[in-house]
Amino acid sequence: MNLTFEFVLTKQCNLMCSYCFEKGSPLSQMGGDHINKSDIFNFVKNILNLYSPNEVDIIFSGGEPLMKFDLIKGIIDFFNKEYPVLKIRPILLTNGVLLDYNKIDYLNRNEVRIKLSIDGDEKINDVNRKFKNSEESVYHNLLNKMSLIKKLGVAMVVLPKTLPSLYFSINNLYLLGVKRFYLNFEVVLSKWTQDDYSVLKEQLRKISDLYLMEKPPLFINYLEKNPGTNKNPCHTSFSQNIRFVLMPNGDVLPCLAGIMPISSEIYGSLKYGRIGDLKNEALHDIIHRKKEISKFAEQFESYICYKKDAYGNLIKINNLLREEYEYVKSGKNI
Repeated sequence: MNLTFEFVLTKQCNLMCSYCFEKGSPLSQMGGDHINKSDIFNFVKNILNLYSPNEVDIIFSGGEPLMKFDLIKGIIDFFNKEYPVLKIRPILLTNGVLLDYNKIDYLNRNEVRIKLSIDGDEKINDVNRKFKNSEESVYHNLLNKMSLIKKLGVAMVVLPKTLPSLYFSINNLYLLGVKRFYLNFEVVLSKWTQDDYSVLKEQLRKISDLYLMEKPPLFINYLEKNPGTNKNPCHTSFSQNIRFVLMPNGDVLPCLAGIMPISSEIYGSLKYGRIGDLKNEALHDIIHRKKEISKFAEQFESYICYKKDAYGNLIKINNLLREEYEYVKSGKNI
């Protein structure tokens, strides 16, 4: 059995992103960042004791999680000390501008996979991502750091307006030494048209051909694992891992979606002691396999997908991704 813990360490960020999902969302109205290490450690112990997993993914996200670097260190050190034989995969989702040599050294020594948020070349990235109080290029801020990172990946947010340069962006970063790419399609705040899907189809085919030519070490997330045929493309529904997302205010959710009506009635809240003691009925049912985890996400996914038409966008994009996966799979066998 595999588990995923996602620690949303803070809702604060040191950049301004044009597509920030927190703007106007319930997440932005959430209470302060007041969970502490002891609460987190007790929560993790209770969940691990109940599940006894073989592997655990540990994801640090935000806002910008590096604003809570001491908390990142505390959680990693806790797992290393308390669960030395448990296979863990720590992952840091970051814009990277707070990285320095000491932080990179610690993350490298602890085998942390760092996924930098870069949306393309300098022009594309710096249009979408800006410092709040500086004209410095975010893209240039990252260039010298990338070569120091042992396990480097790029998490690229794909928008309709960046589609025409998607292949160029990936190829450019690949030539700079980036080998792992994770494409995330923004479907909630952006309006996608039929023309956008046509452009996406063309760009994906170019990326597939690059992938077939280079093969390893080039890694592109949707070409490594079949996107599947699941009618509901939201990751919570078809993920093999049972997922716990710990929010900055102590709420525990099955997934992270910035616009959903967040409620502590899903898994409970560390604030009210409703996790470890199993007073929360939903969590109890999942642990005892009375219900599948996806059932508890359906109402929230429906709210997100249907109200914002994200569901239809995800289905169409997922179909295109699956076509490329099959194309690459057949090409590998030639």
